[in-house]
Amino acid sequence: MTKKFLFSLLMISIISCFILTFCSGGSKYGEVKKLLNEYITASNKLNKTFDSAKDGKTVAKGLTEYIKVMKDLSPRIEALPEKYPELEDEPPEELKELVLEFETSMKTLFTIIQKAMEFADDPDVMKALGEFENIQ
Repeated sequence: MTKKFLFSLLMISIISCFILTFCSGGSKYGEVKKLLNEYITASNKLNKTFDSAKDGKTVAKGLTEYIKVMKDLSPRIEALPEKYPELEDEPPEELKELVLEFETSMKTLFTIIQKAMEFADDPDVMKALGEFENIQ
């Protein structure tokens, strides 16, 4: 399971780097902004849940909710290069703050996963981590 888990983290990182690489602003790219905001919101919610978690059930519930969001977001994120092949590496000025917030939420994700591992002996957490591995 550790290899699958690490592979899942790697895939999320790759997808995240892709978003950072291929995002741009303006009304034409409203979908990109929406996806970034949805990801940030989901990550922040999970972070808050984990910060207050005292048991594995809370961790598992938060992770399960996050997985549901990511299962919806992942295919939409993966479709971005086909929809917007013209995007440059550097995001425009209007998106820089949003991209910075996105990058911060990505760093937080690794802390969140460490927190989940604190409760890895809980069967609900193990089940949720197994589902997390299969997000793609």
